[in-house]
Amino acid sequence: EGEGEGEEVGRTGQGAAPSPTDAASSPAVDPAGSSPPSACGTLGSEMSRDEPRLPARGTLGRAALEEGPAQLQLLRGQMQSLELRQQQRAAEAALLLEDTRRVSQAETARVRRELGQALAEKDDLLRTFRREMDAIVGDISLLYEQQVQTHVE
Repeated sequence: EGEGEGEEVGRTGQGAAPSPTDAASSPAVDPAGSSPPSACGTLGSEMSRDEPRLPARGTLGRAALEEGPAQLQLLRGQMQSLELRQQQRAAEAALLLEDTRRVSQAETARVRRELGQALAEKDDLLRTFRREMDAIVGDISLLYEQQVQTHVE
């Protein structure tokens, strides 16, 4: 081991607080190993480029940048797949709407037929009742006339 490595391990490994210059030059790492959040979601400018470090959440690493065209192609494929699914769902929704309208119109026509038939039956009952009432009133009128004639004589 080199003397510089031992000193750093000794300084930070024995619980000594890092100096203000150490805090500015080395990134803070929490016990879970994640990087500290930054205001814009990218790595801070205080870090040197040669330090191995996982990219912060929401940023692209060096390997991701090298694979950019492949990732873009993959994203395009995913977008096309999503657009195709959306178009299929829209077509299914249009078919469902058309089917619902057709069923609704058929149901409306059926209910109107049933109500029309019920109304026609009620009309027939009313006509029958009127004929019977007219017959009863006619019989009562005849009986009244007969009674009046018998009293007059």
